[in-house]
Amino acid sequence: MTEILVVEDDAVMREFIARSLAAHGQPASTARGGEDALRQLRTKSADIVITDIRMPGMDGFSFARALRRDLALGQPDIIFVSSLDERDHYRRAMHVGASDFLVKPFRPKDIADAVERCIASREGRKKLMLVAADAI
Repeated sequence: MTEILVVEDDAVMREFIARSLAAHGQPASTARGGEDALRQLRTKSADIVITDIRMPGMDGFSFARALRRDLALGQPDIIFVSSLDERDHYRRAMHVGASDFLVKPFRPKDIADAVERCIASREGRKKLMLVAADAI
């Protein structure tokens, strides 16, 4: 089963994302912010992290950089969500290693589809690594 962590400071949006994923057969854990998420990830890994950009304390970009710097956290795929449809935010998200970027508001199916794309991409990367290992 794919482990998903939703990092969102807004309780309503956090619950919306978690319920949307659960309705599509993709249960998720939640965190209230970047610091909370990093604490959780030190005890339970995630395959996919969905994070807001604008959060108090540690914003989504800082959280993603901290996540990428700590190899012990497993290097999960990162899906950014933001209420701001700004090209600069999209570029910054891609620069810190985002797999996807969704602009709020979005439909439950949109977030489930983004997760499915990440799962498919992860499986593709695993297959490529196995083929490469067999070639050695």
